[in-house]
Amino acid sequence: MDVGFLFGWAKEQGVKVPQKSDGSANINELFAMYDEWKKKGGESKSESASDSSANDQQNSAEETPEPHNVSALLGEEFKGVKGQDAVNKLLKEKQGHVKGAFHREDIGDIDLIWGDDTCGLQHILKRREEQGINAQEFVKDLAEVVEKGSYRKQNKRGNYELLYNGKMAIVSPELQGNKMTFLVTAFKTTIKK
Repeated sequence: MDVGFLFGWAKEQGVKVPQKSDGSANINELFAMYDEWKKKGGESKSESASDSSANDQQNSAEETPEPHNVSALLGEEFKGVKGQDAVNKLLKEKQGHVKGAFHREDIGDIDLIWGDDTCGLQHILKRREEQGINAQEFVKDLAEVVEKGSYRKQNKRGNYELLYNGKMAIVSPELQGNKMTFLVTAFKTTIKK
């Protein structure tokens, strides 16, 4: 289940989205409201598959809907950088993408995109800042999380979940129907292998 689905559900049901003190949406509370509604037998026409545990539901909220314009999302391709150097390059440029920024034996090459508010490095930075996490510090070991993370599972959306050192990276095998294995997001997690 993604955040977009939750907002759609809230609108469909006439539920007021709970707010945090800073005015941003309280996603955890909205998930709790949705769970309570489901327990009472609620059913939605637009409901998508969701993971069963509360942690999985919260973590899958990080996988937001994919953007509409793939070429604008990718922008300029930067070559000659891999791993954490690729992360640092996109942090500096604040746009573009790096093909094969990471590599794993079980998945193969993984691209890194600057992205937008819904996926990629920009998304990761924005979401961590919203959580009060120092985003620049958070991504200092992003390459390590992707490259060394233990493969947890392929989730119901078809994305790969990689766990390392208390963080999870989500990698998608396609971008809007295009074969492109890329990093969608990364976040702190309490999920165990």
